[in-house]
Amino acid sequence: MGYAMISYHLPVSSLVVIEVYTSVGGEVITLVEETQETGFHFVEWDGRDAAGNPMPHGWYIYRFDLNAHPQVRLIPLVPEKDPLAET
Repeated sequence: MGYAMISYHLPVSSLVVIEVYTSVGGEVITLVEETQETGFHFVEWDGRDAAGNPMPHGWYIYRFDLNAHPQVRLIPLVPEKDPLAET
């Protein structure tokens, strides 16, 4: 399984949409689609697509749409560390 986190700050209450895509533009999952309050926010992605299938580790594109002003960024999907494994 994989893990990724997206953090962001909203200066005002806003409609937020965060969608994840493969490196070639295939839609993977919509993580957020709601109005959120002012402040810092964090979204965790467990590495699954919209159907619940695990995605391979690597780089993904995410579209961050804030009040209809989209931005596109990269995010790595990394292996999740086993909490029971020795360090």
